Amino acid sequence: IPVVERCECAAEDWIPGDAALRVLSGVRPGSRCLARLAPDLAYGEAGKPELGVPPNTALEYDIEVLELTTLEEVTLDSQGRAMKKTIKDGEGYDRPSEGAEVRVRLEARDDHSGAALLEEQEVTFLAGLGRYCSAVEETVLTMKKGEACEVRCDHVDICTDTELGLRPTPDAAVVIVVELLDFSAVNMFSAEEPERVKHCTMMKEAGSRFFQTGSTRLALKRYHFVTTSLAYTGSWKDDSARDAAEGLRRACHLNSAACLLKLERWQEAEMACGMVLREDPGNVKALFRRGRALIELQEYREAEKSLRKTVELDRKSKEAAQLLAKAKQLLRAELEQSRKMLSRMAQGITKSEEEEEVAAQAAAAASADLPPPAPPTAPPPAEAESAEDDSIG
Repeated sequence: IPVVERCECAAEDWIPGDAALRVLSGVRPGSRCLARLAPDLAYGEAGKPELGVPPNTALEYDIEVLELTTLEEVTLDSQGRAMKKTIKDGEGYDRPSEGAEVRVRLEARDDHSGAALLEEQEVTFLAGLGRYCSAVEETVLTMKKGEACEVRCDHVDICTDTELGLRPTPDAAVVIVVELLDFSAVNMFSAEEPERVKHCTMMKEAGSRFFQTGSTRLALKRYHFVTTSLAYTGSWKDDSARDAAEGLRRACHLNSAACLLKLERWQEAEMACGMVLREDPGNVKALFRRGRALIELQEYREAEKSLRKTVELDRKSKEAAQLLAKAKQLLRAELEQSRKMLSRMAQGITKSEEEEEVAAQAAAAASADLPPPAPPTAPPPAEAESAEDDSIG
């Protein structure tokens, strides 16, 4: 029974709807249970005539759980374009990290026709660098040594691979069988400082290649690997390696901001720029990208400050000047809207006070048998001010 936020079964009389997920919640392989479904959780008023189920009928299911298989999404866009099903568990708990050397066995088939799309073969590569299709590389990063799985791809763009010779047709249901035979662990915290810089430089370059080809999420993941691996360099003993690591970290924060802007994740983009500006307050790209993010977050005053500084540092940037003008326009509109709102509030308060005063006078007059006071009249028009008025406009 595959379970991924839903329950699927080939049997036509299986428990309909979300009730199946509720029934199977918490069960273990080898267990058996009796499930009784009220009519509204079964086939309701319509029934199921083709199965002989009358309308408004309660159903009982005698269920024995033989196996539970969890499907795991291995793409980064949360669209379910590549789903991994483990068919053999691996050893231990360790998994390859980005840049680790892995040795895997691959084959692929069209699940509709059963035709072989890729004959079984073994390949060795550095995971996460983009040598092979993302359906293979991203899956390998989730696996343990000795683990085998099937990856079902609903879109051929994530499994087309010229180097492997995998060229499915658009209507193919591609299933790739992946077995992780071995991998070399990469421990970024125990490696020598220059080796950490070298490894992170390799990952930054991989991220840049992904970004240039439009794989923004894959690029962001590689940049994130660098920024987390080099987050703490204050205790490094090698000054040259530390300087290189800090420059690399700033570059990847800046590149992450570019990715996050493309993905419209404005708050995270602003934070990434902030990480750069802490160390380099005059970084023009960070100031500009922060200004873009702040405009989308409707923080126009801060956006105007950031973009103003950008223009001061780079007067040739037409894009920064245009965005600064936009920020100023939006800020003026926001201030005007706030002024109007405060004016309406003040008018409301004044009117309320006048009404309360009239009501109080009327109550006092009633208690003294006096006629109620007349409502307040508008004040006479003020005389025109002199042209020599020295008030500030």
